[in-house]
Amino acid sequence: MFEHMDIIVFDEFQNFLHVNPGIYTTFQKIWDSEDWDVMVVLLGSYVGMMRKLFEDYRSPLYGRTMGRMVSKPLDFENTVKIMKDLGFHSIEDMINEYAMIGGIPKYYEFLEAYGIRTWEDSVKKLFSSGLRPLVDEPEIILAGEFGREQRTYMSILNAVADGKATMMEISHYTGISPGTMGKYLQEMLGYYGILERRVPITESKTSKKGRYFLKDRLMAFWFRYVRPNIFLIEAEKEREFIKRVKETYSDFTARVFEDIAREMVVKKGFFEADRIGSWWNRRGDEIDIVALN
Repeated sequence: MFEHMDIIVFDEFQNFLHVNPGIYTTFQKIWDSEDWDVMVVLLGSYVGMMRKLFEDYRSPLYGRTMGRMVSKPLDFENTVKIMKDLGFHSIEDMINEYAMIGGIPKYYEFLEAYGIRTWEDSVKKLFSSGLRPLVDEPEIILAGEFGREQRTYMSILNAVADGKATMMEISHYTGISPGTMGKYLQEMLGYYGILERRVPITESKTSKKGRYFLKDRLMAFWFRYVRPNIFLIEAEKEREFIKRVKETYSDFTARVFEDIAREMVVKKGFFEADRIGSWWNRRGDEIDIVALN
């Protein structure tokens, strides 16, 4: 279908708005006025903004896409291949690194640029010394996605990062009423993909036992360690910052390790399973990994 078409690619398409507020209406008029024999590919880093451009019926470009693709982070197995190419040797370092920055290829370019070969060196150079390129990355992303409501979303994410896993716990922590909270949580679950909601594997998706977790690895690390200790970073007390990270990092990586184990169960085909997840009840009993068939 597209074999003989010319292809035009616009990167960071959402930024056109800052140059010309009426640019999307102009795109609509040009697109609707011609029988174009061309494929136009529009790329954007801010998922929420890109979706609004094409899914909001009030947008001039609503309904004009033939398809869409959301790029997901790399899984652990493929991220390990990158880290080995960069010179990582310790599997513990690789798990720690993946727990901190996830599977976003762009972040591993920093590891290559700064000659990083260990997780501890990564904590130092990415967050606490020198140019520290990721020290405000989550804040920049959230400002771009949420604009004026950034503080509200950040308070919710801070609550989840602090271990508040149910809607009522998050509501009490933030002071946002449960009735209003649902809207924000649903947006961050679906529209933005920052959070995830998990239920016991034996329960339905609508179970009241659901728990919320930060899906984005970098944001989870940033809210847990960088934001509360920014005063140490700004005072260039990198040793103290790294010490504070190390004190509780094994607890922080526990859920990530469970996710890696689930990934391996699926990929290595140890046995057939229809569903893989966790199980818990209201008494506090919990099984980290359960596979059902």
